[in-house]
Amino acid sequence: MAGIIFVIALLAESFALDSVGDVFGSLAAVAAGLLLMKSAVLPRWLAWFSILAGLMFFLQGFGLGGVIATFGLVFDLIAIVLFLIFVLASSVILLRRDDGVSQRSTGPSRYPIRRCRPQR
Repeated sequence: MAGIIFVIALLAESFALDSVGDVFGSLAAVAAGLLLMKSAVLPRWLAWFSILAGLMFFLQGFGLGGVIATFGLVFDLIAIVLFLIFVLASSVILLRRDDGVSQRSTGPSRYPIRRCRPQR
């Protein structure tokens, strides 16, 4: 009987840790999206991917993860896919961008960072 109680307690704790991780992940994703909106270093559509992923993480972390387990996992899966698209697309955009900095230079660049124009 004690083994069953231990297993139930362990499962409840793992769901709690998962929810805490989703809440902190949501804060990081929303902060990254808002920073991209403000700075216009990357396109705005990419910032919206990050903000949407953060909202999905937040919804799963508060309420949906423990109450409706399968529905919460669907939100978590969508958030992870959106965040992976965000990371992949931002990496490709930044790697393909030519800022005029050679790989041999050790000092600060003479050329300013080229920013994307905000869409209106």
